Amino acid sequence: MVSSLTLNIDKLDKTIHTGHLKMGGSDRQGNRLDLTNYYLTLNGKPFFVTSGEFHYSRYPEAYWEEELLKIKTGGINTVASYVFWGFHEEERGVFEWEGQKSLRRFVELCAKHDLWISLRIGPFVHGEWRNGGLPDWLYGQPFEVRSNAPGYLACVERYYAEVGRQVDGLLFKDGGPIIAIQIENEYMHAGSPWEIVDPMRDGEWVPLGNEGVDHLKALKALAHRAGLDAPIYLLTAWGSPIIEEETLPVYGGYAYPVWVEEPQPSPYYLFRDGHAKPIEGPTHYVPEHYPLVYAEMQGGMQIRYRNRPVVPPESVEAMALVAIGSGSNWLGYYMYHGGTTPVGRHGFNHERLHPQLSYDYQAPLGEFGGRRASYHHLRLIHLFLDAYGEALCPMGTILPDNARAIEPGDVSAVRYCVRVQDGMGFLFINNFQDHAEMRDREDVALEIRTSDGLVRIPETGGLPIKRDVCFLLPINQPLGDARLVYATAQPLTILQYGEVLHYFYFAPDGLQVEFCFRESTVKNIDGGVEQHAVEGRVYTRPHIGQGHSLDVETASGQQVKITTLTRREAEHTWKGTAWDAERVIVSTADLLFTNGGIALYSTRAPEMSMTIWPPLDEAVAAADGHVEQANDHDRTAMQVSVPAKTVNVQVKPISTCKYQLTLSDDALDGLSDLFLEITYEGDTGMAFIDGQLVADNFYDGRPWSIGLKRFAPDVLKKGLCLVFHPLRKGVVKNSSSQLAGRCEFEGQEMLVVHSIVAVPEYSARLGRI
Repeated sequence: MVSSLTLNIDKLDKTIHTGHLKMGGSDRQGNRLDLTNYYLTLNGKPFFVTSGEFHYSRYPEAYWEEELLKIKTGGINTVASYVFWGFHEEERGVFEWEGQKSLRRFVELCAKHDLWISLRIGPFVHGEWRNGGLPDWLYGQPFEVRSNAPGYLACVERYYAEVGRQVDGLLFKDGGPIIAIQIENEYMHAGSPWEIVDPMRDGEWVPLGNEGVDHLKALKALAHRAGLDAPIYLLTAWGSPIIEEETLPVYGGYAYPVWVEEPQPSPYYLFRDGHAKPIEGPTHYVPEHYPLVYAEMQGGMQIRYRNRPVVPPESVEAMALVAIGSGSNWLGYYMYHGGTTPVGRHGFNHERLHPQLSYDYQAPLGEFGGRRASYHHLRLIHLFLDAYGEALCPMGTILPDNARAIEPGDVSAVRYCVRVQDGMGFLFINNFQDHAEMRDREDVALEIRTSDGLVRIPETGGLPIKRDVCFLLPINQPLGDARLVYATAQPLTILQYGEVLHYFYFAPDGLQVEFCFRESTVKNIDGGVEQHAVEGRVYTRPHIGQGHSLDVETASGQQVKITTLTRREAEHTWKGTAWDAERVIVSTADLLFTNGGIALYSTRAPEMSMTIWPPLDEAVAAADGHVEQANDHDRTAMQVSVPAKTVNVQVKPISTCKYQLTLSDDALDGLSDLFLEITYEGDTGMAFIDGQLVADNFYDGRPWSIGLKRFAPDVLKKGLCLVFHPLRKGVVKNSSSQLAGRCEFEGQEMLVVHSIVAVPEYSARLGRI
């Protein structure tokens, strides 16, 4: 039986204005960044911000550029990063800004690769860093931190002045990439342990602060005096005040919080009109005056010793899609790239509840730069935002009548909404929920009432909505001058070459794809499986896959091409500039667009294949590899192979808990990296080189992966010593299933080391012959 759901999108009560906010600014070249109450504008055009958190302090400087290119290729246009005060001023009055502490070099690299920056300067930032980022030496001073005490503000003023000197000339006003500065973090809401205090006495926490807006105004004035003058100032809005009109409130969303003992289904997978009422409801300001900014959506989660949830990649994608559907035009992830917390002069810089070094965060890009499934899942959304973000930003959210009645634990209701403007929009559907078991929905039909009449999706029958799946569908979308009434495929990206407009879609899991055109706007459609016309609309079912396309001739004679990829192909689709043209590439390998060409990266497999649009008009070559390419009508098919390599790890048991690993001197030769993959069951793992701790792990059911290139040549000369600790009775862990929640191992101590293997990462850089 088909369930019909109806939504009227003909009328939308929404007013876009700029009058309430005293923010924005121009650079020396006349470029201008401004804000409306719905979105940012860049040079007068709507600007959708896609932000990813990456801490320069937690990654070796030698690899910053490579990782920033991964971030950019993942579809991020803005990098957010904390500046940890205690990292730069461990000893009072002695600031360090060299090497891995070189904030300036990091910002310059972002500028080099056209990435904007949101700089989060504290002074308190949290970030699971020692003392929340505050230096140890502040603890014993005759004043309270996070207050307007003159002594504290004098220390902050000196710190801000140092940060200002480091980024001088790199702010937006100077033509630099820094468009936003966040002051403080979770003020009056969250603190952090003072690590200098003996934890055996239950420790002592950095105070939350209690001076409200007055303290935030004092910090903002100090930042401005230090030259930290950005078009936008940010403040976290959950439980915290903001400076009305002068600062932009930002929100977060964490569905697997380690600070909650028994997490329940969260509200972050329900569609709401977040512009009118954000999920984390404000108490200090009128939300309708501000764009909805999600600067801290979960990219993963940092595990704690007694709470180790595994965040499924479907949850990350679904939360992002729901935030967009709910009206957000700024989507930021914490973390987008994991890292390793460096050791300081006074001990480890971690917050004591977490691993001493690892800040992997289960992020889309992991601690050692590895790409996770969530990296590919999110790129589907980011490609869409790059292509359609300007049109999406002014669209308001329309909810079904029952939306407010749906609770997070309701697994039976269909969760959907539409963002729309002037009859054009996108339908958002989500069937994922944390800490609940959703079910497959069969035969759901949606009836959308528009000014042009009723649109039924699909034409006949219903949509099967699979559990844990989310997707978005276009409504009244222009394809050139043709009008697509709807499609049961998700828009991915757009490419123009010559006279051709090429649209890429993909088939969400479980959906049968059909395209419905307004008949008066198309002259001919070729390449489909089946086609028919009914009451002024043309329905076409395409072949699915990168080798097929629909060729559409519009009523005016314009040429439009549509390729509908599988979901798997879409997850491995990339867009960027290579060989003097913008290109779309479907690849079995991971890509970076660099130096006018591309670099391929493949874990385990030395053979890589690509399909490239538009076709190449010249031959390319790979250093130390073999390339075969052939043009097939509108695309190039390419096969790339590099020499295969097997790396053996010699494992010498020292005891049941300790193992010494030895690698050959040439283990890394010819590879971009070598990952040690350790499968074990236990409590924790630690890795040492010549007695120095270099990596650690809290067991959570997933293999422990260590990238070795950063440790060369020491790891090749001295080997690696692994030390494991048994899982003790009563130690809490979270299984890899999102439903299993917290559980305890009963009985005796348990430690099993199943396997230790070396996994090669191959690479090939393609350039002109």
